[in-house]
Amino acid sequence: MVTVETIGRVRHAFYVKGRSIKRIARELRLSRNTVRSIVRGGETECSYSRQTQPLPELGGFAAAPAA
Repeated sequence: MVTVETIGRVRHAFYVKGRSIKRIARELRLSRNTVRSIVRGGETECSYSRQTQPLPELGGFAAAPAA
């Protein structure tokens, strides 16, 4: 997950220091697509939430009685 601090570091490196997206990605160990979306987007925080929580696949263990 990308924190607000990381977003600030990416934008500072891109706009103030003039570094390339590829170089920033290498230095901060982020995906180039992530760095690109941070630079192009105006969001200050990246977040992700699931719409539905998938059920666990227990297979044969679901029907086994507890001993």
